Amino acid sequence: MKSLFVLFFGSIFLYSSAIAQPINEEVSSGTIFDGEPYLVINPTNSDNMIIGWMSTAKGTLAIRVRTTFDGGITWGNEVVMPHSNPTFQSADVSMTFGKNGVVYLEYIDYTRSPHDSGLIVVTHSGDGGKSWDKPIEAFNYYDNTIAPIDRPWMVVDNSGTASDGTIYITTKPVPWNTLPSHPYLKYSTDNGKTWSKIDSVDGGEYPAGIVAAPMVSPAVSSDGVFHAAYASWDVKKNPLPRYTLANSTDKGVSYTRTTIYSPTTGAKGDTLSKVGYRLAANPLNPKNLVFVSLDSRNGDYDVYAFVTTDNG
Repeated sequence: MKSLFVLFFGSIFLYSSAIAQPINEEVSSGTIFDGEPYLVINPTNSDNMIIGWMSTAKGTLAIRVRTTFDGGITWGNEVVMPHSNPTFQSADVSMTFGKNGVVYLEYIDYTRSPHDSGLIVVTHSGDGGKSWDKPIEAFNYYDNTIAPIDRPWMVVDNSGTASDGTIYITTKPVPWNTLPSHPYLKYSTDNGKTWSKIDSVDGGEYPAGIVAAPMVSPAVSSDGVFHAAYASWDVKKNPLPRYTLANSTDKGVSYTRTTIYSPTTGAKGDTLSKVGYRLAANPLNPKNLVFVSLDSRNGDYDVYAFVTTDNG
C-alpha cells in the first residue's frame, strides 16, 4: 500500500536527554498510487495549509485536495477535483496563494489513450481550500499544433504594483511531441476567469532548440516583474546547453534573456534522480533571485543554488 505523508517539523524539546521526534501525519488514503504532492501555506494564516496530489483511488487518476487550519494536526475531508470529461484523467497539480488569502489551483485534464485531447484548468478557493469554484479552461490541447499541456506551473503577482493580481501559468508540449518544442505562457488579470492568448517564452539568442521538454519555472518579484527559467540548447546559438532566465515587465509581450549557467548532467549509475529545477524570487528584494538545480559536475548529482542580486 502506497500512502502520501506530510512530515511536520515542530519545535525540538529536550526531555531527560531525549529529543522529541517529528510526527508523520498520513494525509492520503489511496491503495494504488498517491504521488506528486504540492503543498502551499496561506500568507494570511500560517496554520492554513493545503495539499494537492494525484491519486488512482477509485480507479481513475484524479487530483485530490485536503486542507488544515491547525498547522497540520488535523485535516479536512478529501476534495476530488472534477474531470472535464468522464473519460479524462488528471495530473500535474500546482497551487499559489494571492496575498488576500485566495488560493488558485491548476491541473491537467486529458485523455491518456488515445493522446488526442486535454486541457489545463484552473479553480480557486476563498475559504482556505474547503470549497472550490468550477474549474475554468486556461490551456487547450489545440491552442497550437504541439499540444502545450504538460508540466504547468502557476504563480500570482502579489507585488502591489499596477500588475498586482495577475496569474501566470507556464507549460510545455506533451512528451510525444516532435521537435522543435517551446515553453509557453498565458496570464489572467480577472482571477482566472479569462486567459490571454498563448505565447512562447523562449526566443532570440535563447531558443529551446533541441530540448525536448523545455519546462518553465516561473516567479514574480516584488516589483511586479515576471521571471521564467527554462532549458535552452541551440548549437547555432551556443554549443553548450544553458538554463536561461527570461524577464518581462509587460506580461510576456517582450523579454530580456540571460544565461543562468550551463549544466553538467548525466551522472553514471544514478537513475533515481528527478532532474528538475526551481526559480524563486525574494519577496523583500526584487533584484534577488535564486535558481536551484541538480548538476553532476563532481561526478554524481548534487543540489546547487545559483544566486543573482542584480535581476539576472
